[in-house]
Amino acid sequence: MVEFENRKYEVEVREESRGAYKVLINGREYLVRVHESGVSTAVQSVEAVPPSNSSSSSVEVPTVTAPSTPSVVGAGNVIISEIPGKVLKVLVKEGDRVRVGDTVVTIESMKMELEIKSPKDGVVDKVLVKPGDSINVGDKLITLK
Repeated sequence: MVEFENRKYEVEVREESRGAYKVLINGREYLVRVHESGVSTAVQSVEAVPPSNSSSSSVEVPTVTAPSTPSVVGAGNVIISEIPGKVLKVLVKEGDRVRVGDTVVTIESMKMELEIKSPKDGVVDKVLVKPGDSINVGDKLITLK
């Protein structure tokens, strides 16, 4: 169950093939094609999947690019969480060099495992979380120098 703008949706997602997902929303199926490049993800098209006895209807959507990582760099080169969750793994330590797109922390949010990636090149100055920590939107995870 997903709630968005005070409306509830029954949602199920199944990966059909690399970059293609069958999404069932309130009983209606959609095929969603996703293209990943670097540290961004873009939805290329959404296609309504008709019952087997009718013709396909497809809706091309403009490419919408969004960060594939739920983190941002705030003031002072701080990697900040954009979603709440629980820290599963911290993959870097102070002094480690990171590049754009390197996974630095793995969190669990809404029963999904998500990778927090470095949005820029740098050196880890401080690790502010440890496995088991609960984090909220805006919490500082790592500082870079």
